[in-house]
Amino acid sequence: MKRWYTLDVAVEPLPFRGLEDPTHMISGSGSLSGRDGDLVDSDYTYTGDAILEDGQLSFAIVQEIENALGTATISPPGALTWLPPVEPRPWSTAPATR
Repeated sequence: MKRWYTLDVAVEPLPFRGLEDPTHMISGSGSLSGRDGDLVDSDYTYTGDAILEDGQLSFAIVQEIENALGTATISPPGALTWLPPVEPRPWSTAPATR
């Protein structure tokens, strides 16, 4: 397997298919900065579909990333489970004893 930086042939990204019957659309953008140098400093944008059902958020996005190495496109799918909020525990006001 060749490392990504030694490829001689550009590979076209697969077409983005999204989710069937999405309940929501998602999109956003941002930037990342490297700790020790600017080689990996990146700007990214994403858009995609989401389904929120029975406490679970499933999503499929297409993300474009631009940095010093060029432009890349990825399509990561994922899912999150929404949990009910945790009730805070009351803290004792009694003085500590040993």
